[in-house]
Amino acid sequence: MEEEIKIRNDKKVRKWQMKNPEKVKKWGKIWRENNKKHIKEYSKKYYQEHKEKHKKSCEKWREDNPKKIIERDKRYNKKNPKKIKARNLTKKIKIPKGQICQNKGCKDLATEKHHPNYNQPNKLKFLCKKCHRKISN
Repeated sequence: MEEEIKIRNDKKVRKWQMKNPEKVKKWGKIWRENNKKHIKEYSKKYYQEHKEKHKKSCEKWREDNPKKIIERDKRYNKKNPKKIKARNLTKKIKIPKGQICQNKGCKDLATEKHHPNYNQPNKLKFLCKKCHRKISN
């Protein structure tokens, strides 16, 4: 009996949603705005539990949408010319062997290059992956 009532209510809710898509959209936007922390935690947990599935899904999308990838890259390049120029200039620069991370207090080996300022593309910092992730985010 309870299950039957729930199904009936779900049908009513769905019917209302179909008749009021703008209200549903507005409510969803408000809910997402008020629950950012919950969404982030849930997404992180879901990703950790379904890494392989996510990876395969992304690979399939890239295979199925090569034109979209090209378009996205063109938009990015057009929007970020200084970044592209800086990256292209520094591709040839190698991280010196045994280079220690240049982030204050870190003693790990540097494995990545970082541009603190894209207006000065030749000025680089050599960082470990952990410090680079902290600075970039």
